Amino acid sequence: MTTSQPPAANRRRLGEMLHDASWISQDMVHIALVEQKKTGELLGRILVRLGFVPEQVMRELLSSLLGQPGINLDTTRLDPRILALVPRRLIERHHILPVHWDAKSATLTLAMADTQNMAVIDTIQANIHANITIKTVLAGEGELARAIQKHFGSSTRQEMTQVATEQANLVETLLSDALRRAAAEILIEPEPGLIRIRYRVDGVLSESRALHLEHLNGLVQSIQTLAEADGIPPGEPWQGHFTMTPMSRPVAVRVNACPTRHGTSLMLQVREHSPRMIPLERLGLSRLSRDLLLDLLSRPEGMLLVVGPKGCGKSTTLRALMHYLDSETHHILTLNDTLEPDRVSTHTAPTEPPDPFQGGGELASLLAQEPDWMVMDEIRTPEQARLTLDAALAGQRILGALRSGSTLGAFPRLLRFGLPGASLSGALNGIIGQQRVRLLCPHCKRPHHPTHREWSLLGLTPDRITLPLQGATGCIQCHGSGFLGCSSILELLPVDAHFAALLEQGAHHSVMRRLARQNGSLTLEHEAIRLVLEGRTSLSEICRVVRLDGRELCE
Repeated sequence: MTTSQPPAANRRRLGEMLHDASWISQDMVHIALVEQKKTGELLGRILVRLGFVPEQVMRELLSSLLGQPGINLDTTRLDPRILALVPRRLIERHHILPVHWDAKSATLTLAMADTQNMAVIDTIQANIHANITIKTVLAGEGELARAIQKHFGSSTRQEMTQVATEQANLVETLLSDALRRAAAEILIEPEPGLIRIRYRVDGVLSESRALHLEHLNGLVQSIQTLAEADGIPPGEPWQGHFTMTPMSRPVAVRVNACPTRHGTSLMLQVREHSPRMIPLERLGLSRLSRDLLLDLLSRPEGMLLVVGPKGCGKSTTLRALMHYLDSETHHILTLNDTLEPDRVSTHTAPTEPPDPFQGGGELASLLAQEPDWMVMDEIRTPEQARLTLDAALAGQRILGALRSGSTLGAFPRLLRFGLPGASLSGALNGIIGQQRVRLLCPHCKRPHHPTHREWSLLGLTPDRITLPLQGATGCIQCHGSGFLGCSSILELLPVDAHFAALLEQGAHHSVMRRLARQNGSLTLEHEAIRLVLEGRTSLSEICRVVRLDGRELCE
């Protein structure tokens, strides 16, 4: 990590050279400047530490700008007799290395990361023979650290602490950047020669940056330490979690690590400790769907499920329902801490440990409290599904979430858990299906003229549209994606007597969907098209999340 600072006139040139050579982008410079405000480090050091610029490249550029010779210590063979000319304590304390000795001129050449640090040079001069002249060559901090460890043994405790601190700072930088972008996940994926880092924002992955592969082991070890998973053998998959407070915003991070050909791949799920509680009115339900939902919530028993794929906002919908139900007359018990209730009437069961689904005893004790509502953030296992269904059949009112690709897809998923169709029809009151749709950036969206195929997908004709449709363009405010923010689209599917009979008979999806339409239920497809016609999103975006069939929509 090179720390030498070029003269003021050359600093801009250094940035230009790095940008012209495609080593850094404007986003990378912004991230490094934010880090510089926090740590006070030199910009060149930060760019290398974050992996934006390889250490060798930074050393060579600074060597050229400073007119200072450089040295690659990774490929230079050092003479032990020359190393002995400087006391080891000074070498380890100041991170310098004697690399050349000219007996004729009595000149000792020192490799330094900051060749302009005259205080260090004077200290070395004072501790060696007075008649020796000192020259300096530019070296990278990482190269110096590796060379010192190679020739003098393991790092001191102070050095090890410094390395660990730098890796922890890198993790905090990644989390801070993820919070700024409202990312739900960070993917750290090793590839040949680099680490690719991608963020999942509004359900879509986008590449953020690339780090040198040499940072991978330190980054993985730092995250292992934070997640208290240090005992996991190398090359083994593992899971963990930790908390951190980047940008003064407490977040919980769940880690999933998987070994790959090029190293350990990490997925970090990022969730703030204080999620927003939104009113029911902001869910975007039509008046008919809202009336149906309130009718289902007023029933004395049964289960209401919120279903959808990963990242569609199921937890947000559950919080909105809890917000509506919250009052002094309701006792709400959540079986997952991920909902983070902040209401007096809501309490979280201590599920870790013990897990109420690892046997009937704990769940029975929770049911003995006779809560008005039990809330399960996500049903993941057959055991959870069976015990939740039994509680609903016993008269308990339950709100739950289930991962499913579609609303009707929830039924085969529950049946694969081993739940009988007859029991489902007796316990299930309704299903809220949802998807998350990205909204067009208001700063750069432009009119879009649909093709004949796009009109057919919409099930409409041009004469039925009074305003032009809108399409994505991309600008600096939306990071070039064309989208800024998102919205959930929902459909409500009540399970009445007719629907329950179809469920018990194992009817096809098309039959159940036709019955839902006859009951006046608005589908996800209709809600998605409404956003397109309002100019809030694009046709290509809704095609990404829902399956459009114009003929079916026209029925």
